[in-house]
Amino acid sequence: MFIGRASALIVGMLTVLAAGCASSTTVDGDAAATTVEGVVEGLLTVTSPEIGDVFPSPSNITGESSSPTVSYVLSAGGMVIAEGTIDVIDRKFSTTVEFTNTCCIEMTLEVLQPDDTGSTLVIPLAYPEPG
Repeated sequence: MFIGRASALIVGMLTVLAAGCASSTTVDGDAAATTVEGVVEGLLTVTSPEIGDVFPSPSNITGESSSPTVSYVLSAGGMVIAEGTIDVIDRKFSTTVEFTNTCCIEMTLEVLQPDDTGSTLVIPLAYPEPG
């Protein structure tokens, strides 16, 4: 079962990469951007985790933002399993996320910059196989 789920995650990531959607996106003030890359140039960068990383509990979310706060939503199987707001200090943010995932190996982390840009980064992740 794990192989099928992991394969689906890898195929999904390769599809996104092949479609060219993984390139950095620049946001020019009023326009909002959503990207699967860990960067919205000059506004929001997630340095950890990276696309496809195994993300056990607890894990860290780190990056940089031009906003005073960023929000995150971690979901699995369409259900939110962790969410919160992180203060940005000197353009850097970091937090440790603890969660319980009882349903799925594939997870999605959304990191949002809740200011005028509305920038959102979507990062596909994997939960470690039990055992």
